[in-house]
Amino acid sequence: MTIPDDNWIVEWTYSPADYCEEPLEISCQDYYLTIKDGKVEVTTSRDPRPDLCEQLDAELKYRFQGIQLVAHKPYELLAPSVSCHRSNGNRTLYIEGSSKITVSDHADLTITDKNGNVVADTRAERIEKGSTP
Repeated sequence: MTIPDDNWIVEWTYSPADYCEEPLEISCQDYYLTIKDGKVEVTTSRDPRPDLCEQLDAELKYRFQGIQLVAHKPYELLAPSVSCHRSNGNRTLYIEGSSKITVSDHADLTITDKNGNVVADTRAERIEKGSTP
C-alpha cells in the first residue's frame, strides 16, 4: 500500500504484550494494520475519526475476545490514539477522553469540549500575552 505525503496513524496498546501468538499484518484498500508486541498500528491516508476508528476498535475487541476464548488469559486493550504526520514534518496528536486535546510539535494545546467549542488554546493565549504591553 502506498501512503501519501500526509498520513494518519491510529495506535492501540494491549497487555500482556505477548497476548497474540504471532504478528499479524492486514492490508486493505483504506488502511494497513499490524498487530505485534503489545501494539496495534493502523496507517491510512484519510482522517480515520470517528468512523474508521470506531469500526476498527470494535473489530479489535472481537478479535481479542476470540483469542481470550482459546488462551484463557485476561487482556487489556486501551483506547486508540490518533496522529497525523504531515509532509512538512509537523505532527498532530489527537487524544480523546471526556474532552479532546490536540497537541502539536510546538507544544501548543487546543482543548475542545464534546461539542467542538474551544475551552483553552495555549497558542492564542501566548500570542495574546506577547502582544500585550
